[in-house]
Amino acid sequence: MKCKAKAKYSELSNEDNFLALGGASTHLKLIAGEVVEISKGLLPLSKELKECLSEIKKGDK
Repeated sequence: MKCKAKAKYSELSNEDNFLALGGASTHLKLIAGEVVEISKGLLPLSKELKECLSEIKKGDK
């Protein structure tokens, strides 16, 4: 799943963002506004985290 962070992602505590999942590089890329690939091993995401992400569908840029 490819996604990009919404503005409210930066408001999440470290217990709720990708740092809590051991994804420091993913967290930093999301903060920088980059699109990231989320591995299936990290799914399902918490409701709070999922609400702060925009999924990039195929064909979207």
